[in-house]
Amino acid sequence: MTSFMCLIAISLSAQASWQNGNQDTGLSTCEQTISTYGDAMPASHLDQHTIASVAKCHMQLLDNLQAARWFEKIADLGECKPEYLLEYGQCLKSLKLYGKAKFYFQKYAQHNPVVGHQFMQSCDIAKMMLEGDQMYEVTPVSSNTTSSEYAPFVFAGNLIFNAWHNHNTAATPALYKMNMQGGPVQLFTGGTQQISGMSHVRYSGDGKSVAFASNAFIAGQRLFSETPGTRIYLAEMISSDQWSEPTAMPFCSDAYAIGYPSLSSNGMEMYFASTMPGGLGGWDIYVSRRTDDHWSKPVNLGAGVNTPGNEISPFVLSEKIYFSSDWHVGIGGFDVFVASMEGNEYGNVRTVGYPVNSPKDDLDFVWDATLGCGYFSSNRIGGVGFYDLYRALPQFTEIEISVMSKENRMPLDNAVLTMSPGISMTCYTDAAGVVTMLQPLIGEREILVKKDGYQDQRIKLYADKNAPLNYQVFLEPLASVSQSGTVQKQKEIRTETKTTTAVTTPPAEKTTSITTLSGSGGMQEMYFIQIAALALHSSLDPYADLKTFGDLMLHDDGMYSKVRVGTFATEAEAKLVLTRIKSDGYKDAFVVKQAVEGGRGSISQAPAHTSEYKVRLGTYARIANFNPGLVMHLGSLESYRKDDLTIMLLAGYSNLVAAQKARDAAASQGFTDAYVVMDNDGVLERVR
Repeated sequence: MTSFMCLIAISLSAQASWQNGNQDTGLSTCEQTISTYGDAMPASHLDQHTIASVAKCHMQLLDNLQAARWFEKIADLGECKPEYLLEYGQCLKSLKLYGKAKFYFQKYAQHNPVVGHQFMQSCDIAKMMLEGDQMYEVTPVSSNTTSSEYAPFVFAGNLIFNAWHNHNTAATPALYKMNMQGGPVQLFTGGTQQISGMSHVRYSGDGKSVAFASNAFIAGQRLFSETPGTRIYLAEMISSDQWSEPTAMPFCSDAYAIGYPSLSSNGMEMYFASTMPGGLGGWDIYVSRRTDDHWSKPVNLGAGVNTPGNEISPFVLSEKIYFSSDWHVGIGGFDVFVASMEGNEYGNVRTVGYPVNSPKDDLDFVWDATLGCGYFSSNRIGGVGFYDLYRALPQFTEIEISVMSKENRMPLDNAVLTMSPGISMTCYTDAAGVVTMLQPLIGEREILVKKDGYQDQRIKLYADKNAPLNYQVFLEPLASVSQSGTVQKQKEIRTETKTTTAVTTPPAEKTTSITTLSGSGGMQEMYFIQIAALALHSSLDPYADLKTFGDLMLHDDGMYSKVRVGTFATEAEAKLVLTRIKSDGYKDAFVVKQAVEGGRGSISQAPAHTSEYKVRLGTYARIANFNPGLVMHLGSLESYRKDDLTIMLLAGYSNLVAAQKARDAAASQGFTDAYVVMDNDGVLERVR
């Protein structure tokens, strides 16, 4: 079957210096826990915290099947803690049980809609990826053993990597090398002796500098740790086999973890991952730049790369950066992604695709331009050890498609592109009307381009080495659509009926936030995204495009009029929308928290939308039962509060035909009772 791919956290003791190995009792602690409780203990004999602890020990020891059996003892209990539902879902996802995983992510979404729906969506996309084209030919490296090999890097004709070959399971892994032209695996030496207590050796492209991290991993366990006090070191190359004395980077600290270095081609930039304060999630990726003998304060790569989850193991190559993430939508635990430089920042994140990515953890991806292939580590099923090294040879061409209006040559954002034949995933153009896609090298493909208000267009792609890598598509606007027809007013009531009783009472409490808000008095802590601070009484017109993300408003503090988008009940939800806003060019936007009365406060709210036609999706007593991921690509989500019910709508349609197309698409996603309405000064009128 064919398809295409869109270029779419046991605490450990820190080591004191780069020479010392990291001895730790984490492994024996997990083994002791499992030995103490066994696998046959009924749930009634243990509290849920103990059961979850045993399950997480199994996950740490890379036995997710046993972990799932333990989580299952508590997952359906009414008092089960939400975080255990999330961890159980992640465990099931790693076992390719996507349907069951989605069920528990949905239960978790009742407590945290943003995170829950993010992982629900990942289950759907993971199944499509596994059934689609293989974007790489992936083969295991001959150096793999029954232990763990990880952190590969190609330098001077050798593959350098970390492993526990012939070492005690609690010892620090050693460094090894293997000649790419063949030959035995040998200990890697710097100068004349083995260097210990180090991992992730990375040379600069010019071969003048080398960086590495102190080790915080344990043999037989998952290669992911949040150990405070781990460090990154830098040395200069004296000769081809001798380094200067390594020195710790100035931004290292005992207060947080740091690791996974990657040097730019000229050695003037160091990219790395860290849990330092101020990030967007757990581990974030940062860059520090060298000026003479000084290194700058690390700069977070921002929402174009980092997420509320964990981003680790960066590898920078020219205008691209490869990294692993457990948040960006992928197949399993950590998946490999790539982002491109856009102006002065990275963005346009896309998955490198299957089978580099698997249901398990896929890490440490590096690219060798000379050989034209990549190397990475994974604990996927079918390996000979806990983690193995793999070689990835690409089987695709990366293409860029620009979609514009034929009428005025203006870029069209949110145009929908699907590739066939095969099981297709959908891609959307960005604010500049551009999307990056992966075209398999074997066989011809066709792309269908759709945009509300424009005629559909198809373009053919040919698997040829001389085929273009950039395409321009010009869509023809639809002719003016007659908006005549029977329009009948409808009363919004407490049940999902199709009454045609005419009323003139407008719905109450309109908001574009999916999370329900109280309409009564009382101070509440709410979150907003601040875009800019302007002169008092400024206009919101220049920011009209932000209406698709929420309510656009001005907050006057006596000195400035602050442009904000809101409101959001949780910081996580606000950060998720912030990521999208930054990707649309508002790089200085940030999340603010404010106590407001009844969820509103003294904020002058602009109209959420100026469009006339909308699609009414349904009425919900519990908003957690609404899955925005199914329809958020079809338009802008709005909600109305009426008593204790929430009415969900799609907005942003300038004509009836566009709204009807969105209604049909929503119906195909399960919203079979959806219908088109006209917003007439706050009164929703059903269009017949």
